[in-house]
Amino acid sequence: MSEMNTIRVEAVAVGPFQSNCYIVWDDASKDCAVVDPGDEVPRIGAIIDTYGLKPLAALLTHGHLDHAGGLKPFMERYAVPFYMHKDDASHLASIREQGAHFGIFMGEPPVPEHFLAGGETLTLGTLAFEALHTPGHTPGSLCYKLEERLFTGDLLFAGSVGRTDLPGGSPAQLQASLDKVKALPPATIAYPGHGPATTIEREARSNPYLSGGLFTL
Repeated sequence: MSEMNTIRVEAVAVGPFQSNCYIVWDDASKDCAVVDPGDEVPRIGAIIDTYGLKPLAALLTHGHLDHAGGLKPFMERYAVPFYMHKDDASHLASIREQGAHFGIFMGEPPVPEHFLAGGETLTLGTLAFEALHTPGHTPGSLCYKLEERLFTGDLLFAGSVGRTDLPGGSPAQLQASLDKVKALPPATIAYPGHGPATTIEREARSNPYLSGGLFTL
C-alpha cells in the first residue's frame, strides 16, 4: 500500500447536475481510479493526461444518470473495468429513460460485469478501496473508503443527506447507512457526490440528519 501522503484526489463537477467525479491516484505509482464518471469525459481525461495517470477502473457509487452517464465513453476511452453493486444494475440499465425524463439523449449503457457486495477490499495497483454497502438513496449505493478518505456518492453531503423519494429509496435504509459511516474515525474526509468535501466529525456534530435525528426524508 502506498504512503498516505502520496494519495491525491481531484474533484470535477460535471454535467448539468454538477455531480462530483473524483480522480484518485497514488502520486508515486500513478495508479488511478475514477469515481463516478458522470459526464464530460474529455475534462476528466485532460486531468488524467496532465498528471500522466494510469486509470485502472471506474467505481460507481450508484446508477443514477448524473453519476454514471459518462461511463460508456469513459470505458471506450480507457478500456478499463467498472465496479458497482448488483442492486443498482437496474438503475444503470434505465439510463436512457432517466435521460429522457430530463430531455437528455443517452445511448445504451454498458453491461456491468464486476459487482461489489460491500465489505470487501478492491485492490487496484497500489490503491486499496474498501467497499461499503450503504443503501437508502438507491438499493445498491456504495461508499468507497481509501485510507482516511470516504467517497460517499449521494448518501452524505456537507450539511445534508441524499433524497429517498426516488425509485428504490428508503429512509430507514438511509438512516442505517448514515449510522454506519458515522461510526468511522472522526477525521475521515467525506467526498460527496455533490458539493464540497467535509469530515465525519463535522457532520456528526453539525449535520442535523446525523446529530439530531432530524430524519424526515
